[in-house]
This record gives sequence, structure tokens and C-alpha cells, in this order.
Amino acid sequence: MRRSPRNLRIACDHRGLTHFGGVYFFHEFLQLLQLRDFLARHLSYPRRNHRYSLSQMILALVYPLVLGLDRLETARLVGWAANSANLEADRASAIQSGLLLGPVLSGDRLRADGTRLSWRLTNLRSVAFDGVAPFLIDWGESRHPASTAAHGATLISLCAEHPAAETVRVRLAACGLPLPVTECPMPALIATIDCPNGRVEIR
Repeated sequence: MRRSPRNLRIACDHRGLTHFGGVYFFHEFLQLLQLRDFLARHLSYPRRNHRYSLSQMILALVYPLVLGLDRLETARLVGWAANSANLEADRASAIQSGLLLGPVLSGDRLRADGTRLSWRLTNLRSVAFDGVAPFLIDWGESRHPASTAAHGATLISLCAEHPAAETVRVRLAACGLPLPVTECPMPALIATIDCPNGRVEIR
């Protein structure tokens, strides 16, 4: 059967799609549409750059627009996760300590090797202390994704800045999260990472 938007069927079988999963889902969707081949067949334009086809250059513009990258004014760390083996109890304790974490959601996805990765986490849309406080995640019986992630970079430290530094420190410490927080007019997360080309700071 000839593929076209009229005979494609798209299904998403879980409620919590992560940002990473959304990028992959969008990529797979465009592959099913065979959009790159369609553009290559129907568009022709004289160009100086012969390393990339016109269809590749068009898609290089489409991806950032659809994913919202054009709306980012600055590059920065926007949040972090804290592992939890007892999500409901840890969330209740955090709320009691003054960290207003969101409701617990579930998500899953099928890995390339056929195994299913599942997790539960507090809603990412509920941001505490301008993103300096983490969301909680429980990987359950699934193997942690970091165990199969690409090697080459190592997190050395994570710290934060916030106008109410003392309040943030106290409330995080009450939840067993001793994150170093210094006082600063603008909230920020700062990660120090060792890379093959040296140590870098991302904030």
C-alpha cells in the first residue's frame, strides 16, 4: 500500500510523553510520512552547499520550529530529577516541608532492544522554587537509563543560586536533598561536568 497521510495510523499508548520521547515520536512520524523523499522528488533549487540536500536543509529548519527551540531566548539548565524509591511518601514529605510538588504520573516507552522502560514521576509542570527544587522520579523495576547511556561525560557537581537561598536549602535538606544553594538575585542551576575536552560549567 502506498504510504501517504491518508492511510497512516498513529497511536500513542501512554499518557506521559517525555520531552525526549516527543522528539523521537516526531522523528518517527516524519519518517513514516517519507517527507524527506517527498521534498527531494518535488523540490529543486540551485545551491552552493552540496554537502546537504535541499530536503535535509528544510527539515533542519522544521525540527527546531516544531520543538519550540526558536522560542528559547537563552540556553540554561531548567530542572533536575531526584531518585525516589517511595514516590508517594517522599512527595507527601516534600509537600509537608514546603516543596509543592505536582501529582504523580506514570510513563513508559519501548526501547530499541524491545524491552519496556517504565517510570513514575511528579508532574514536571509543577515547578518549585523557580526550578531549583527537583521533581521526583521512581524507575521501579526498570533498569536505570544511565546504565546504557553514552559514555564520555561525568557530572562532578550540581549547585544552585536563588534569592531565597536559605529557605531553599532548609526545605531541600528536610527532604534529604542537601543541594548547595547560594544567594543570588536570579535563580539558576549550575552543573560542573568533566568532558573529553576538559571541564565545563553549564548553567
